[in-house]
Amino acid sequence: MNPQLPMSDMSPAPVPPSGPTAGLTAASDNDKIEPEWIRQAELLVAQTKKDPYEQARALNALKADYLLKRYAKQIKVAED
Repeated sequence: MNPQLPMSDMSPAPVPPSGPTAGLTAASDNDKIEPEWIRQAELLVAQTKKDPYEQARALNALKADYLLKRYAKQIKVAED
């Protein structure tokens, strides 16, 4: 005869976090986006609010520029 375990004993054991977010802590002040970049993004949104395609293109170009200057990471931007 097989003894049956109560349902509470069959729960899976907790798994430690893994992957790209493992070990991340709260963002420090150095991780904040500079106000100049935020102002530029707000300006682009205001200037292109009637054309969502142009807005997306302009914001993608701004994001690519930010990543290049902040993290030295170059990403592809669609050419129109």
